[in-house]
Amino acid sequence: MEFSFTPQQAAFREEIRDFLRKEMTPEVIARAKRGYVGPYYSDEIRRKFIEKGWSVVHWPKELGGQGWSPIEQTIFFEECGYFGITPGGLHNVADSIRWAVFTVARLKCCLK
Repeated sequence: MEFSFTPQQAAFREEIRDFLRKEMTPEVIARAKRGYVGPYYSDEIRRKFIEKGWSVVHWPKELGGQGWSPIEQTIFFEECGYFGITPGGLHNVADSIRWAVFTVARLKCCLK
């Protein structure tokens, strides 16, 4: 049984590493750590992930996410973890919004 990453997954990891090396400079991380809630929920870091399109990586593409596989998500979060950051706050808010929208849609169907 083979447990190594595919060439596509290795390239994906390098894409993430390149982005993080370029965007998550020591100055960015230092500003985030001085902020109110730390690097996990830094507005500056969150904005960088949003601009890259990496805000709701676990959502399907048809709902505005990346549609990444569980392996791709794991690679992404692992690489972010090496920098001491994660766009986790975006996931929590986004999932709450998605839940609310689908709940309202279901209720409207039931009330017809």
